[in-house]
Amino acid sequence: MTDLWHFAPLSHAPSILFHRAVYSIEELERRGLRVIDRASREDDIRRGVGNVVKVSTQPYWHMLSRLMRDGIPHILVRFSADPVLWADTTFGDRNVWENGWNHGDSYEFAEQRVFVRKGQYAGTSPPEIYVERELPLTPHAKSLYTYLRDETEPLERLMARLGIGTPIRPVTAGPKARPFPDHCHDDYTSNRAEHLEKVRRYFDSLTLQSLQRGVEIEP
Repeated sequence: MTDLWHFAPLSHAPSILFHRAVYSIEELERRGLRVIDRASREDDIRRGVGNVVKVSTQPYWHMLSRLMRDGIPHILVRFSADPVLWADTTFGDRNVWENGWNHGDSYEFAEQRVFVRKGQYAGTSPPEIYVERELPLTPHAKSLYTYLRDETEPLERLMARLGIGTPIRPVTAGPKARPFPDHCHDDYTSNRAEHLEKVRRYFDSLTLQSLQRGVEIEP
């Protein structure tokens, strides 16, 4: 395992790049940044993952595929595996919302249940790693991927217009290409037009002041 993966709506990318980090739900609230309403917020906190950034050992997440089938543009951020060794990092043997999820905080738990090859997962989804409070882009982020070129371009224009410098530049993965799921392409391209136009309008209206407030659009 050399990489960790985090996915988010394309509409969140400017905020991630501007703040140079991915924050947990509770850390967003502590910083006074707007948090998109999430039905799972209280459940995440109850399960002990409200104050962590969720990353996966592999990019092919069932949830991402479902969201893309609905036409919602997403990004994938590829991080180094360094956070695995941080003192407060914890582990799940599958996605937190999958039945049978087990959670541990020891390296022994991770060695047996998380650092395993595809096909040896305890559940149907890749194991997860939970980084406490925040995951900084510098020096841990390697790449930020969009799916198609017409999703990369408005993000690049926005970054140039606002003068947002970043250690990672958006990269277009391309249709049906790693790291995105390859089995939802047709549904995604059929359903994304309205969602993508909404994101483009949001990007055109963004200012540095609004980015300081967080994400002000629903996915």
